[in-house]
Parts: sequence; C-alpha cells; structure tokens
Amino acid sequence: MADAVDLASLSLDPVQSAGRLNDGRSMPAFGIGVYPARSGGETKAAVLHALRSGYRHVDTAEIYRNEEDVGEALAQFVAESGVAREQIWGTTKFWPTAEKGREAVRTSLDASLRKLRLQYVDLYLIHSPNARGQRVAQWAGMVDAQQAGKASQRGGDQHDCRDEGELHVREKVHELRQHIRRRWASRGWLR
Repeated sequence: MADAVDLASLSLDPVQSAGRLNDGRSMPAFGIGVYPARSGGETKAAVLHALRSGYRHVDTAEIYRNEEDVGEALAQFVAESGVAREQIWGTTKFWPTAEKGREAVRTSLDASLRKLRLQYVDLYLIHSPNARGQRVAQWAGMVDAQQAGKASQRGGDQHDCRDEGELHVREKVHELRQHIRRRWASRGWLR
C-alpha cells in the first residue's frame, strides 16, 4: 500500500507550487507545454491565457516550430502585466541528430533565444538524446550554454537514466511528463 499523502499540504495553484533545484532556485511545478500546438494564433493565445491565469512556466522546443509564437506571447504578457521576465520560467529543448555536435547546440540555442525574444532560458534540455555518437559533444555544448549565461539550468528530456553514465554527469534537471489519461490507461483503468 502506498504511503498516505497529506492532501492539505499540496497546492494545485500553479503560482505556488514549485520545486527547489540544487542551485537554490525554484522551478514552477506546473507549466504550459505547447506541443503539439500549431504555430500562429493558437499557440500565442494558449500561452497568453496560461500566463494570465497564473502559470509562470512555459515549455517549448525547437522541433515544435512554435517558439516565435511563444516569444510573442511572453513579450506581450510582460508588457501588459508588469510581471518581470525573471518571474517567468522559460524552457526550450535542443533537437539532437547525428550531424549536430557541440557548436550546433550554441547555434540552435541562439536561434531559439531570438525566436523567444529572451536573453536566456531558465532551462535548456536535450530533447530525446538519441544521437549516440554526438551525445558527449552535445552535452559539452549544454555546459557551454550555461557557462555563457544563455541557460540557467541544463538537463535532458525523454531518455533513460543510463545515458547519464556515458556523459559522466548527473543532470541538473530531468523532465518527466505525466498525463493522467495515459497513466490510467496503462493501468487498465480507462477503457
């Protein structure tokens, strides 16, 4: 039997719920992810609605092809609300392929920052790191990005923890996504 959880201690308020990272910063526990939102009005409207509703974490990726819309929404929200950029957590992801090495991480992040209209992202992730021959070089590029002040945190998304051994590091952040419908379906609770 699972341990009891004190439900009264949990906050579902997206502004209040946060996890503390190893550098002392807090990362909002809830955020809006924009996969598979199409570029154009749909993505911008969704992000604006989430931010106006109190969300302070926006998650996108270069492969989603909607970073420009996220950037427009972030800029509009900061201008209209007076909420400081530092109060909004921005996450984006590098799309790794076999031909992309260390330098590609920098050029991809620079392009993402332009599209997002940001000076830095709070979290930069390697998205599905399947380019086995380039992972060490790509990780070195992630370290470079953090040292250059373009990414406050770095980590991985959608990969096996065994990958960390190859890199000889423990990631600062590993993104996990849970969707109640998938979890219930995997347990046979939804039919």
